[in-house]
Amino acid sequence: MNNKEKISSLSMREFDIKKFLILYPIMVMIFSFLFTGFLVYAVFHQYFEKEKRSVKQEFFQHLKNITKQRVITAENVLKNIYKFEIKNEKEKLNDILKVLITGKNAKFKDIIIKTSTKPLKINPNKYIYTFTYKNGTYYYVLEDLNLIKNKTKNIIPTLFDSFRWGKKGYVFVHDIKGVCYYHIDKSKIGKNRWYLKRNGVYVLQKLIKAALKHPNGTYVTYEAFNPFGKKPIKKTSYIVYDKDLNLTIGSGVYLRDLKASLNKIEENKKIILKSLFIKFLVAFIISIIIMSLALYFVTKKIIKSFEIYNKKIFNLELEQKRKVCEDEITGMLKDKCLIQKFNEIKNDNLAVMVVDINSFREINELYGRKIGNEIIKIFAQKLKKSLKSTDLIGKGKVDEFVILLPYKDKSDVNKVARRLYEKLNTTLALSNGKEYVPSVRIGISFNKDDGNEFFDLMQKASYSAMEVKNKHIRIGLYDKKLDKKIIEYLEIKNDLANVIRKRKYRQFQIYYQPQIDKDGKLAGMEALIRWNHPQKGLIPPGKFLPIAINEGYIRDLDIIIMNKVIKQINKWLNKGYNPGVISCNVTMKTLESKDYMNIFKKKIRGVNVEYFGIEITEESVTESNDKVKEILNEIHNLGVSISLDDFGTGYSNLTKLKDLPLSKLKIDKSFIDGIPDNENDVKLTEIVINIGKILNLKLIAEGVENEIQKEFVIQRGVDYIQGYYYSKPLPPDAIEKKYFK
Repeated sequence: MNNKEKISSLSMREFDIKKFLILYPIMVMIFSFLFTGFLVYAVFHQYFEKEKRSVKQEFFQHLKNITKQRVITAENVLKNIYKFEIKNEKEKLNDILKVLITGKNAKFKDIIIKTSTKPLKINPNKYIYTFTYKNGTYYYVLEDLNLIKNKTKNIIPTLFDSFRWGKKGYVFVHDIKGVCYYHIDKSKIGKNRWYLKRNGVYVLQKLIKAALKHPNGTYVTYEAFNPFGKKPIKKTSYIVYDKDLNLTIGSGVYLRDLKASLNKIEENKKIILKSLFIKFLVAFIISIIIMSLALYFVTKKIIKSFEIYNKKIFNLELEQKRKVCEDEITGMLKDKCLIQKFNEIKNDNLAVMVVDINSFREINELYGRKIGNEIIKIFAQKLKKSLKSTDLIGKGKVDEFVILLPYKDKSDVNKVARRLYEKLNTTLALSNGKEYVPSVRIGISFNKDDGNEFFDLMQKASYSAMEVKNKHIRIGLYDKKLDKKIIEYLEIKNDLANVIRKRKYRQFQIYYQPQIDKDGKLAGMEALIRWNHPQKGLIPPGKFLPIAINEGYIRDLDIIIMNKVIKQINKWLNKGYNPGVISCNVTMKTLESKDYMNIFKKKIRGVNVEYFGIEITEESVTESNDKVKEILNEIHNLGVSISLDDFGTGYSNLTKLKDLPLSKLKIDKSFIDGIPDNENDVKLTEIVINIGKILNLKLIAEGVENEIQKEFVIQRGVDYIQGYYYSKPLPPDAIEKKYFK
């Protein structure tokens, strides 16, 4: 649509608004009447409802005080009588015991007499009893508690008839099977009322169940006998359960008086609302006349304001178009608009440069999205200042920027990339007072050499950055030799995502490499994952684990390994085997991930932690933070042993190592390989062993492949050996055959 068409469209809209404003006063009158009427009704309705609630609250508060006090009084009386009866019976039993010891053979009704050369076990919940020991014999006198309970229950009618329960007040007593022990209606005493039914509800069952569920007392509303008429009437009772006598005691109040009070409030409400409606109608007619006059003048003013609005709206629409193309946080071009720009200039010499911030997902998890967005914003500003105004910058994924860079010579592109790399890897000052040093990767592809489609070139540039081996300058130029690797990477990535999404965990198998002590006995194992792909066969961990880490699937794999290892430990322990400590490798990304510790705690409840441990790499420890230290301490406090893998390769800060709750150090295979021929490896291994001893940690030598290496590490105090000298990693059945059978 051109500018003339837009202006014509705005004029039509102005005409429509004028028509609307003619009808506006009528619409306002109707709306005002309905809205105001509804508002008045709502206010008064709310007032009367509040009054009803107040009446109800006052009624029930009064109800609770009266009924609860009755029940508590009745219960306390029964408890005291029962205790008194117990005391009396105890004294009687003592008298009988004295008679028994004197040798008299008197018989007593309901009394059990037992003698034994050994102490007897008497159930105190069933009997009261007394005993003595004389001349090698124990004399016991017992009486069934039920006799005393029944004696107490039998005096309830006479006892409670002597009480005054207040105006219209009474209590009722039943056992939990429905037998009535007391009621204001004497004809009900002694009868079983379990199946008393009103309006389809078993009333007594409802009361007894409530009392058993809340033995300390609760309120129950139900349909009760109506002393004022034939139909049942609503009643609320407070009821408790006395465990000693196995009785429920209750007292209630009829709700008829409450209903009468509420009906009176409802009648008052109708009278007042009718009177208010008549007054409101008169006031409303007067208000409408005044409002109509006011609206006439307001309408003229609105039409004049709309003419000014027409002039601004075209510019606003243009501004809106610009916002659609810009990323909200960085102001960079979004994908859709960047593709349009690419298609406009793709016939020129063009480099597609992808700048990626390493481990940005973890930054968001650790510091929150707000800080993450701030880092992205500052990073974007740096990027923009480092390029020419003619260079196009777009926002890719969360941690990714895409640059379209026109060039004359490819060497110029390389210079720009190096300049960017140096400027972007500098410290960023954040608003919270902290500093962040980003680590970036840059990948580059060229439209004339590597393809002519935007996403194809972007993907090739991104993969080129990932393939860079140099950790100091991470700039990668796309090479066609990478095509096969890219395809393989994407296939493994997609297959891995599919396996995890569809929970096809059987494809993953756990192999176990034994760790042998200096006496040649099995001390433990390291759990190592293998992927048995249904089409591609066995995929080496070196191929799929880096992809899992890069694509965010490593947490799922670490949890899968832990589940399988815990099941295997329990299986071996149930067979009577001792596998020693089996360690699972856990990445730092997994430890730092959200909710991992909750999952970890839940899983290890199902295993004896004496046989379960984790391994972390030295490199990950050097990159760790206070949160990781806190997590490792939490794992250690659960009784799980922690081993440090690849020790000697990560240039650890020894002070940092000292503060971590480690149990074992694993000497890296790269040192062991050079023994005994490489003098440097020999010295470094000895240093590593000494560090382990200083830190008071158990030492494991990895990669031991011959007798000389084995003897070397054992003589220098290494505790355990792991390597092909003893065994390669084996599946569980092979481990059983070799070490357990």
